[in-house]
Amino acid sequence: MTSNNDSLDLDTVVRRFADAEDALSKVKTHLESLGSMRESEEKNAASLVDAANQISGFVNAATSAMDELKSAQQKVVEILKNASDILDGTELKTISGSVDEVSKKINSIEERNAASDTTIKNLTSKVEQIASTLASLEEYTATSSGAFMKKIEEMHQDVKNPIIVKKFF
Repeated sequence: MTSNNDSLDLDTVVRRFADAEDALSKVKTHLESLGSMRESEEKNAASLVDAANQISGFVNAATSAMDELKSAQQKVVEILKNASDILDGTELKTISGSVDEVSKKINSIEERNAASDTTIKNLTSKVEQIASTLASLEEYTATSSGAFMKKIEEMHQDVKNPIIVKKFF
C-alpha cells in the first residue's frame, strides 16, 4: 500500500512540474508579446515626433508666406494711393475697384491661413496628447512587466522546492 501512496505522490509531482512548465511557457509568450508591444510603441512615438516636427515646419512656412503676402499687399496699396493722387480721377477708379477686390481676396486668404494655423495648433495638441498617452502606456508596461517577473520568480521558487518532494526526503 505504501507504493500506491508513493505512486500517487509521484504522479502529483509530475503533474505539478507539467503545470509549472505550461505556466512558464505562457509567461514566455506573454513576455514576448510585451516586448513586441514596446517596440511598436517606440516606433509609434518616433512617428509622432516626426509628424510634430513636420507640422511645425509647415506652420513656420505658412507664417512666413503670410507675412510676405501682408508686406506685398501694403506695398500695392501704397503704390495705388500714390498713383491715385497723381491721376486724380481718370482710370484710377477702375484700378481702385480692382485693388479693393485684390485686397478682399488677400484678406480672405489671410483668414483661411489663420484658420489653418488654428487647425495645425489643434493637431499639434492632439499629437502631444497621443505622445503623453504613449508615455503612460510605456510606464504601465514597464510596471506590469516587473510585477509579472516577480510572480514568475515566486513560481520558480515553488518548482525548485515543491512541498510534496520534501515529504519523501
